Amino acid sequence: MIEVEKKFVLTNEQTKALLDGAQFLIEKRIEDRYFDTSEYVLTTKDWWLRKRGDRFELKIPLGDNTTRTIDQYRELETDSQIREALGMGTGEDLETDLNRVGYRMFCHCSTMRKKYLRGEFGIDLDEVRYDEGSTYRLAEIELMVSEDQVEKANQRIQEFAVQHGLEDRVIRGKVIEYLFRYNLPHYDALKIAGVLRRGAG
Repeated sequence: MIEVEKKFVLTNEQTKALLDGAQFLIEKRIEDRYFDTSEYVLTTKDWWLRKRGDRFELKIPLGDNTTRTIDQYRELETDSQIREALGMGTGEDLETDLNRVGYRMFCHCSTMRKKYLRGEFGIDLDEVRYDEGSTYRLAEIELMVSEDQVEKANQRIQEFAVQHGLEDRVIRGKVIEYLFRYNLPHYDALKIAGVLRRGAG
């Protein structure tokens, strides 16, 4: 399945309007640790390797996300899929092997997420707390679809956003925001690599 999502920073009024008639699903805390090498070999390709809880995930862009206003990623969720994508053979546990070949954590954040469902649209309201003590609030509207439905999902999310008065602009995701605040050399490397969309800086 393909995750098609768009991020927003909402006012209180926009949040109320967006959630009007939505079904509350769950509130949960998410612990994410993001990994890359000192040369940023993954993130400069728009690849995002994270350990969510006790499980690794790898998000790989479907095409060129830098030219879109909506993100499209394929999510690899098994160790074997991740090893294959990274060109790693079998060995010990995945984290040990990642450390052995030079991958290190560069961002840890804790997110309190409230999940809602409005029709077919998933709505996530996130309050992200960084280790440095600051917070960042953002929302995501998402659809999970098969690969042949990606373009239609893009259009549906855009239409849904317009119907609810949401501004169509580039929003920094929580990791990009972290780098912007606390690790400008890494942030600048992504800018040079063309990973950041126009307006993301």
